[in-house]
Amino acid sequence: MTKMKRNTSGTVFSMNLKTVLKEKKLTAKAVAKGAEISPSTFGQWINGAAPMDLQAVYRLARFLNVDFTWLLTGKFSQPVVPALQDFFTFADASELSGIYSIEVKKLKPK
Repeated sequence: MTKMKRNTSGTVFSMNLKTVLKEKKLTAKAVAKGAEISPSTFGQWINGAAPMDLQAVYRLARFLNVDFTWLLTGKFSQPVVPALQDFFTFADASELSGIYSIEVKKLKPK
């Protein structure tokens, strides 16, 4: 079973990987161990092999604390903005007796 596709010109993935290693001052050996990837596979990725195991790339992105899509493609994924319903439950109408002042503010994603 083939896990790598060779690309001698270097891939966006390998360039991004090298950039992160340099910026975070990490060794390939330490990252491979931390992301639970074999050192030989990690070495092939650094040398331009395209990854075929996306679960391993996901573990790598999580370990390096970088965006998965950016690591693979160089483009950032759009953040998912949760709906307010994900944070609150609606109260029964019987709990809404009384006088209220209501203020409406537009929310922007962080």
